[in-house]
Amino acid sequence: MDALFSNWRIVLVYVITFVEIVAIWFNHHNLFQKIDNIDRITFWLNALWILSLSFLPYKLSWVVEYPYHWQPEFVFISVYIIASIFFTLMTNYLGRINPQLNTPHVKRRISTYVVSLLGTIFLPISGIFFLAIIVLFYSLYPLKP
Repeated sequence: MDALFSNWRIVLVYVITFVEIVAIWFNHHNLFQKIDNIDRITFWLNALWILSLSFLPYKLSWVVEYPYHWQPEFVFISVYIIASIFFTLMTNYLGRINPQLNTPHVKRRISTYVVSLLGTIFLPISGIFFLAIIVLFYSLYPLKP
């Protein structure tokens, strides 16, 4: 048990990453549950989105290694913003090829991530906690296409 508490940052990162993945999966599931048409562009936008998400655990481990430096958090949240941009592109495209889909407005999510990004410059550890609060919020209030 002492080993668990001595590595509290690693445990915190694991919990944050788990909640983040659950929120992402839930929103993705809700989006794809309502669509009828998927084409190659959808496939590639989804693949780029998944590729950008695959960098998150690696970048988050960098944040754990250097928790009081702004650069790791800046890069981590930048990767999160890139993933959000791909999700926004995919959502908007799916709304165009699936007229029955009520495309949610996900652009405001990107702006909340940018606020988190700017917070890391002034107070390095704040960005990760702000991002965790955002992810928790979007877990409780997912997209409803």
